[in-house]
Amino acid sequence: MYSPGHSGASADARVGVETGVMGANPHRLIATLEEAWIGIAPAIAKMAAQPSPERIR
Repeated sequence: MYSPGHSGASADARVGVETGVMGANPHRLIATLEEAWIGIAPAIAKMAAQPSPERIR
C-alpha cells in the first residue's frame, strides 16, 4: 500500500533535515553540503566509470 520511501520515519528524517537547514548558520550549511557530497561522491564516481550507451556506439 505504501512505498518504503514514504514511511513515517522517513518523513520525520526529512523534517529534521529541513529544520536543521532552516536554523543553521552559514558555516553549518557548508558543513552539511560537504557531508552530503562525501556521501554521494562514491556513487557519482561509480556511475562515471560505467560505459554509457552513447559511449558504446
